[in-house]
Amino acid sequence: MNVLQQSLLEARQQLAHLALGAPVPVLLPPDLARRQDQLVAAFNATAARAEVALATRYQQVLRGREAALSGSE
Repeated sequence: MNVLQQSLLEARQQLAHLALGAPVPVLLPPDLARRQDQLVAAFNATAARAEVALATRYQQVLRGREAALSGSE
């Protein structure tokens, strides 16, 4: 394995650690550290949107059930 292949393998392993949220065993170069911050921010924003969507849907289901129950009385 040449130096380039080894470097690519190490970079893939580091990115896999980042994707799993595991601590990376080596200090990241600045460009990868920035990318990690961007990925974490994007993940957090997506999680927040999903949480809002889920809460909204839950409220819709509850209102629908309440309406169905009050209509059947």
